[in-house]
Amino acid sequence: MKKINKYDISLIVIIIIVNLFFIYYNTKNIMYSEGNEAHIYYNNELVGKYVLRNNYEDEFTISTEDGHNTVKIEKGRIWMTEADCPDKYCLEHGKIGGAGQVIVCLPNKVLIKIVGNENDKDVDIIAH
Repeated sequence: MKKINKYDISLIVIIIIVNLFFIYYNTKNIMYSEGNEAHIYYNNELVGKYVLRNNYEDEFTISTEDGHNTVKIEKGRIWMTEADCPDKYCLEHGKIGGAGQVIVCLPNKVLIKIVGNENDKDVDIIAH
């Protein structure tokens, strides 16, 4: 039986590192592909669409009779930076940009939903 030497272990470690890099890179590209759209709803009605691009930045306030939410878009992500709702759960969602992700502010009846772009017709890498 042949012994495993230090070169065999080095080769195994390099192969594992390369595979982990490819898995990370491919997963990130699928989840956060540039060109996803953020659909903003108030009271279940679509009130705005924004294409999430790496070179696009914007900040705006959604003012309704139920309250206001300040939204920021930057580097292909969208998030709420300020809200006057009592629980502030919408601020804890953080930055989103992947297809299928949502931010919800129930007291103010605001929903932000990420919809994949037209080029995302491939099978998902993650099954729910």
